[in-house]
Amino acid sequence: MTTGRGAGDVRVRVVDAAAMSPALVAAWARVQESDPELASPFLRPEFTLAVAAIRSDVRVGVLERGDAPVGFFPFVRRFGAVGAPVASSVSDCQAVVIAGDVAWATRDLLAGCGLSGMEFNHLLASQAAWAGCHGRVAASPLIDLRLGYEAYRRERREAGSEQIRKAEGLARKLEREVGPIRFDPCSTDPADLAWLVERKRAQCEAKGRTDAMSTPFVRRLLDRLLAVREPGFAGMLSCLRAGDRVVAAHMGMRSRTRWHYWFPCYDESLAKYSPGITLLLRMAECAPSMGIDSIDMGKGDAAYKQRLMNASVSVCEATAWADSPMASMARWIVAGRHSLRRSPLSGAARTLQRWLSAA
Repeated sequence: MTTGRGAGDVRVRVVDAAAMSPALVAAWARVQESDPELASPFLRPEFTLAVAAIRSDVRVGVLERGDAPVGFFPFVRRFGAVGAPVASSVSDCQAVVIAGDVAWATRDLLAGCGLSGMEFNHLLASQAAWAGCHGRVAASPLIDLRLGYEAYRRERREAGSEQIRKAEGLARKLEREVGPIRFDPCSTDPADLAWLVERKRAQCEAKGRTDAMSTPFVRRLLDRLLAVREPGFAGMLSCLRAGDRVVAAHMGMRSRTRWHYWFPCYDESLAKYSPGITLLLRMAECAPSMGIDSIDMGKGDAAYKQRLMNASVSVCEATAWADSPMASMARWIVAGRHSLRRSPLSGAARTLQRWLSAA
């Protein structure tokens, strides 16, 4: 553990994430739950602890006012002391988890954590302290269920979206032609996860997409999250069956109030029935009964997200720098890495980076 400079009216100390005390974890959970903008399960302490159980380099900057922890900043330190979010290759929401009445400054926070800079790819754009560091901003579509599923379903129909009506018709056809539909929102069967991973990898290979499942880190993380069942956080493996056949599955996470739609997959031989959309709608239908008031579908402009969303949260790419000689050197390193990504060698560079850092 190290102690750094003050950040606004607080001081910063850095702790090994895996060594956090139960009291510190509980304080983190309280701060996270105090602000609806921090509802994402990626911002829960349990997610960082799951990553820290696999990787030894996960740190947390603890912001303290007096003797009380008021903020938490999970990160990993890379070459040149440039920080990155925990599991940044698969993290869809990043922020400092901090109480709203706390004054803090980004450069002081970075210096307190011993960082020359920090790179984000899904930073909450609403966190004003980082505003001067923002790059590209994008919407992460939400399904807002605060009024319940039937109110959401009605609102989408009145907005002119036929997605839900069509999906319901296809689900009835799936039942007639394949078998009765059964939905399990939270399977604990490793075989269901293996089904998802196998088909997700095959689909990525067939479509030439980046295969996150190919990295050992991601596979181990999903296995670990599958076993986490806490009141404020859980890994959520959802399965849709027609008869005895798995037709769609999804591995995600939930906080107390938000479900994150993360790794979905469906049986492509049954694509004409849209089983993936049926699975997502069954998730939305049962979410309110679990205390969940929104589903974050993740950044992207896929047609089904645009048709099903009725709200959104803004996330952005961002790079922030501390005031230090090391930061000047790190800027050159980061600029060189970005140039490499734009070169013909970018594919090989990304593959190498995933295998070396896996986060």
